[in-house]
Amino acid sequence: MISLIDKTNKDLQMFNWTLNSRARVIGCAPLSCAKYLEYQLLDPDFKDERYNTELGIYREHCGLENVLLSWSGPEYFSFMLKYNSVGIPEEGLAMLRLFPLRDWYTRNEYRQLTNENDDDLKPFVAEFDRLITKAKKTFTKNFSDQQCERLWKEFYYPICQKYRCDGKLQW
Repeated sequence: MISLIDKTNKDLQMFNWTLNSRARVIGCAPLSCAKYLEYQLLDPDFKDERYNTELGIYREHCGLENVLLSWSGPEYFSFMLKYNSVGIPEEGLAMLRLFPLRDWYTRNEYRQLTNENDDDLKPFVAEFDRLITKAKKTFTKNFSDQQCERLWKEFYYPICQKYRCDGKLQW
């Protein structure tokens, strides 16, 4: 598990740099395909039986909506949008939260934690990730201020209006 608090010094925040992934489920053993597993011995949670099994702190098939993910920008953004009661459906917020969990939808990992809702959502999350990757390749050039303004007015602002996130959001 990613140790958020060092057990010897409660004020010292730690990040587990030994895992290289966009996102992963925390509270259970890391996947066998995780990079740098040899460094897990340095993590104090490695020796804690609560966190080093396949299920860890979770019930079997509890659903990905009930697991903790390593903190990421999409994870934060989905919680912020939900907190602001925007009009994005739950499935959309779940797609935003889960698309960094690539091992789930490309390698079929975390089967012990997923439920039927997750299985239904998986192909949409994979397609969303594909579109995000494609968009990143498209937006590699620098835009002028005028181009950015036009893109905002013609594309992004109407979407924000549609989903009720065009006002001030509480971050």
